[in-house]
Amino acid sequence: MMIFGFSLYDIALYFLVYSCLGWCAEVAYAAVTTGQLVNRGFLNGPVCPIYGFGMLVITAVLGPLQQNLLLLFVGGMVLTSTLELITGFVLKQLFHTRWWDYSDQKFQLGGYICLK
Repeated sequence: MMIFGFSLYDIALYFLVYSCLGWCAEVAYAAVTTGQLVNRGFLNGPVCPIYGFGMLVITAVLGPLQQNLLLLFVGGMVLTSTLELITGFVLKQLFHTRWWDYSDQKFQLGGYICLK
């Protein structure tokens, strides 16, 4: 079975690899900025699903536009910002806590996303 030109195996593999790489990047960034190792995901283990979903959404939606760098750049910004906004809102509704908060930053939207 193929979805957007990818097999279910490919989709699962990409999701897991990018979820793990995203978690590693989050932990490394937190370690550098705070000096402490902290689990940056809301799940136990080395996985941060927003990165896996982000990769799948970008690949599915922007794959056909790979020859247009401007559309890829703008589309990547819009898609990932929308995903972060929706994910932040849903996590707040489900768990009654914020996993990230940009409320103190300029050019933020609801504290969920920020231009910076």
